[in-house]
Amino acid sequence: MRNFIVKIILLFVIVIIAVGPATASAQEETFRLATWNLEWFFDQDTSDNTSSLSEQQSAPDQNEFNERVDTFADAIAEINPTIIALQEIENGKVVQDIADRLQEKHNLAYEVAFVQGRDTFTEQDVAYLIKQGIPFNASRLDFTQFVGNHDFKDLSKHLKLEVTVNGEEITLVTIHLISSSPPDRLRQAKTLRTWTEAMVSTDNLIILGDFNTGLRFQEVTLDSDLGIIRGFQTSATSDDLFDAHQMLNSRETHVSGKELDHILVSPLLTDDSGLALASVETRRELAIRGTEDNSSDGVAYSLPPTEQDLSDHFPVVATFSMAGAPTATPEPTPLTNEEKRALLLEKITHIENEITGLIEELQQIKALLRDLDN
Repeated sequence: MRNFIVKIILLFVIVIIAVGPATASAQEETFRLATWNLEWFFDQDTSDNTSSLSEQQSAPDQNEFNERVDTFADAIAEINPTIIALQEIENGKVVQDIADRLQEKHNLAYEVAFVQGRDTFTEQDVAYLIKQGIPFNASRLDFTQFVGNHDFKDLSKHLKLEVTVNGEEITLVTIHLISSSPPDRLRQAKTLRTWTEAMVSTDNLIILGDFNTGLRFQEVTLDSDLGIIRGFQTSATSDDLFDAHQMLNSRETHVSGKELDHILVSPLLTDDSGLALASVETRRELAIRGTEDNSSDGVAYSLPPTEQDLSDHFPVVATFSMAGAPTATPEPTPLTNEEKRALLLEKITHIENEITGLIEELQQIKALLRDLDN
């Protein structure tokens, strides 16, 4: 009888040894990466805020903030990312609140990567949630070399993350560029490209976040902010970053219809060895609840929870597979008639603006011709 029990125990141990690594390997075949601007994700405590704007945009009370923590945790659990980059957060504490809720409610263990940024006007910042067990190092990039050079501007909201996934080292830089000043955004783009130039051709590099550029994917030029970051100012293509937007059918990432949020990857992450970009999707349905808020004044706390949008930005989710591992490309979410109508109206406005610009340019040319004739 004793020998029989010993054999059963040995068999059980053998099964655990055999099945355990196979299960872990299957889980590591894909790497899910997301980026999401959480729209003024500030708690109700204003004692640590120094700007009137951040105080104004903070949650009105504890219950409202708890509701946002809960709904963001539900949405992130739905995405189930390996790593998610977050923008427009107040500090590391509010991101830890989401991590705690993910653990308590969804049994998902995440660690927070946060280093204090330098935006004193909005006091917004950026951070990451990283699945527990993934080694990482978080830091800010050094702006010292650019001090005094007015062609460059520091990125007050950015965070570099170095991780090891599936045995491969990956460098991520999440950003939230300036929205109000295109010239300053161009200077930030030059800084970011200079920082990352040496890594593009040789490393697994990903730049992601809220780029705040109004350009559509097909409108990017070599001297635009996005073109500079992607490396279009050199004649070579081997140092160009690939924009995952190219793989999207619907590229809007904001309620305005703009393509503000991007995931850019280096050539090594698009080839046929190691980790490679397999698919990308936007998850509009996770951000918009009920009717689109369309509020330019921040979070619509006056609306009931079922109508209050989580954010005016949609999460963008990219899946990377190990070479040779099959990955199902998710079907794009079909647009509703209301969304199609809004998109068509936005396109009409865009075309009308272009026509107006051409008419003005034509009038200027005619005026110059008249001056020459006179």
